[in-house]
Amino acid sequence: MPASIRLSLIFLLVVGCVLTSTSATSNLRRSSRSLQTYTQTDGYQTKMLELVNEQRAANDLSSLCMNSKLLASALRHSNDMATNDFMAHNGSDGSTMEERITEAGFDWTAVGENVAAGQETVSDVMTAWMDSSEHKANILGDYKMFGTAYAYNADSTYMHYWTQDFGTGDDESCEGSNSGSTTSSQSDQTQQQETITQDDEVAGEASITSETTSPTIDTATPTETPAATTASSATSDCKARRA
Repeated sequence: MPASIRLSLIFLLVVGCVLTSTSATSNLRRSSRSLQTYTQTDGYQTKMLELVNEQRAANDLSSLCMNSKLLASALRHSNDMATNDFMAHNGSDGSTMEERITEAGFDWTAVGENVAAGQETVSDVMTAWMDSSEHKANILGDYKMFGTAYAYNADSTYMHYWTQDFGTGDDESCEGSNSGSTTSSQSDQTQQQETITQDDEVAGEASITSETTSPTIDTATPTETPAATTASSATSDCKARRA
């Protein structure tokens, strides 16, 4: 059955939202497989950054580097989604992507975010994101730094929750090389071993905030808040920008 995919492009001042039906090719679904175990220190963040930079290199773009503040904001959101059983850019406490990144101490000029739920591996979620034009735009966006996080909750709807945070900031720096290093302040999030036999639905969202630019996307009449997604197969596409 088609999965519900909500794609949100956030730019601080909402200027438009569109609600459209999704096609089968844009659905993100989880395949049946034996789950692997990921923790915050076992290298999945390095693998994610490697795959992001492979895509950027293939498009003649500079590599991103890991930033501990973006790691912290991504971890906060993945943990929140897993704990509270939802997938969206706004946190359960009402926080926006921009607020979480700012509260992590990142002094940004442009930031973006991809979120997803249900995919079991780094490769799976990257494939799903790259198959979506909005998520792909973030991965290939004009950013310098990167953070990513995964969280797991066996008792939640999708079990697996992913966040990618992208950012550029004049006063921000990389954490060493372009490898996915982590900080000791991050708590381990372990995915338990188990076998999944059902074919469950998953969903993904993309969000971008820029200080100076906005995406070139046709939108409906401007509105203050994104249109709600009510159909089982729909996307919500919104954009906003700083004045």
